[in-house]
Order: sequence, then structure tokens, then C-alpha cells
Amino acid sequence: MDPEIDFGAILREFDTVLMGRWTFEGMTGGGSAPMSGMQTFVFSRTLCQSYHPT
Repeated sequence: MDPEIDFGAILREFDTVLMGRWTFEGMTGGGSAPMSGMQTFVFSRTLCQSYHPT
């Protein structure tokens, strides 16, 4: 991690996050959306939407 980069400030510029299944499950433990206040789209061929209803 570069201490000069303010990741919090960068993330506040976005309202949507796209990620794959493994990133999603790693960030949430399989629970709800990983980034509060951000619309999250998970792309997966194996993850069932019924496991994570909107």
C-alpha cells in the first residue's frame, strides 16, 4: 500500500462497484454488500442470486 494514496477519497468519487465472486465473498464472507452506500454488481457463473437477494 502506498501511504500517499488516499483510497477513501478515491472511493467517495464512485457510487457503483463491479467485482467477481471471489472478491465479493472475500470482502463479505458471503454476506451483504461489501461497500455501504455503493451499488454492487457481482459477476459470476457459479454464484446463485437467490443466495444473496437484493
